[in-house]
Amino acid sequence: MENVRIENRTLKQVQARLQYKEDAENKFEDLRAHHAKDTQVLNEQLRRYKKQLRTAEQTIKDNNLTILKEQNKGKKNEETITHLRQLLAKKDLETREKLQRELEKERKAVQEAEGRAA
Repeated sequence: MENVRIENRTLKQVQARLQYKEDAENKFEDLRAHHAKDTQVLNEQLRRYKKQLRTAEQTIKDNNLTILKEQNKGKKNEETITHLRQLLAKKDLETREKLQRELEKERKAVQEAEGRAA
């Protein structure tokens, strides 16, 4: 009888240890699954942030290109205005009024280009 009682006590201890081990394994599996889910969420968030960054960089690049084009147009218009002013300075020029109108058109074009660039 005593042997049976000792055997029962030993079996209960083994059963308790086995239950403790199974609980620990279950907690580990839960933690691992939770970690995998968190990792997946963070990777998805990182992917979205990278996409947003690429989009923002492309927008900035496009805007800078547009500004550069407008500045080049402005420089070209300024060169035209300077050339027309030089022609106006010549006293023997017969079409002074025509050039005066062209100069005004170019000034307006420069102002519009500067307005768009700003």
